[in-house]
Amino acid sequence: MPRRQRQAKRRASPEAELEAWATLFATGHDFFSDLKEWGFVRESFAPGTAARAAAPEAWKRLGRIFLDRGLGDAFNGEPWALKQFGEP
Repeated sequence: MPRRQRQAKRRASPEAELEAWATLFATGHDFFSDLKEWGFVRESFAPGTAARAAAPEAWKRLGRIFLDRGLGDAFNGEPWALKQFGEP
């Protein structure tokens, strides 16, 4: 029987978590596997990935900080999460 994968019991600061989510919030993809430490493996760029499924809840918690710090400004246009989920 395969071993069950354990979730890391990390207590990260909101800044560290925001840094991990920033690329996905801006583009809709976790290009650099920044979310790996939070248990999300980049399977593909398909819309149904686990990270995208968890993105609305993360956006509610971290979206305002993301927008206030201008983290999406490095990418042209409106951030993906803002288009998908609206104002946090």
